Amino acid sequence: MRRWTREVLEHVGYRTLEASNGVEAVELARTHEGPLDLVVSDVVMPELDGIDTIAAIAELRPDTRYVLMSGYTESGVAERGVERHRAIFLEKPFSVRTLCGTVRDALQPV
Repeated sequence: MRRWTREVLEHVGYRTLEASNGVEAVELARTHEGPLDLVVSDVVMPELDGIDTIAAIAELRPDTRYVLMSGYTESGVAERGVERHRAIFLEKPFSVRTLCGTVRDALQPV
């Protein structure tokens, strides 16, 4: 799913970074010298879940926006803190069109 998401986003013109787990994602956020406009993450990941990952990244990069995906229902995920980080929820499975639309929405000025 991670590679497919990256490939779709790159195909439509987004520049991406890819991490295999939450710890790696936080390290990328810490060391990447360019902007980090959006993090797209699964809620359930090895080593550090998506909620804790975005919490750590938010401390490093407070202007970053988030899309959290999960096969769990939105209400179940919201209980784990999605609303606290103003993340957009993307329920699996989803289509290319839905992924691209969600990313576009997440990047819109507030």
